[in-house]
Amino acid sequence: MPFTKFRTKEDQLRFSEEQSHVWIDHSPVCTKIIDLDFNLQFMSSAGAKALGMRDVTECYGKPYPFNFYPQSFREEMSENLRKARDTGKVIEQEAAVVDLDGNELWFHSTISPVSEGSNQIDYLMIVSIDTTAQNKAREELELLNDKLEAEVYKRTLELENANKQLHLLSETDFLTKLPNRLAFDRRSPCF
Repeated sequence: MPFTKFRTKEDQLRFSEEQSHVWIDHSPVCTKIIDLDFNLQFMSSAGAKALGMRDVTECYGKPYPFNFYPQSFREEMSENLRKARDTGKVIEQEAAVVDLDGNELWFHSTISPVSEGSNQIDYLMIVSIDTTAQNKAREELELLNDKLEAEVYKRTLELENANKQLHLLSETDFLTKLPNRLAFDRRSPCF
């Protein structure tokens, strides 16, 4: 007779739910559950840690996005939450937020409407991946690219000036400083 860990299907389901909660809470991905009035119901420890929150449960039942986020982020996130709730479609956004210490953090967020066995949306799940390092690297690359373009432009002007100087020297007699035969040939029409 095979050994089974679970006595009933309910035991198996309860274990599965507990494992899912443990996985979500300890994942490096920030996961948030928002009710249909956009109040925070849950935030994984990754999200709380990224924002520098000691006790995220103090924010449960309060409006999301948080007031300490930049106004532009709050407006965009609020609009996307409404879209996801009203259309039932998955919405994505990438934007900067500010942690409790004022540091800028970038997150790519996916807002998913969730239905638990009915045709109605029960809540919204927001899964956010920290893209701060990628955005900082992109900004640094853009800055380096701008510097490189400025250096190329400067060197191009220097090269053009050197070519003009060479052209002038090639058409000027070294001793007399008068136009030479080459200058005469270039300016004379061919017959």
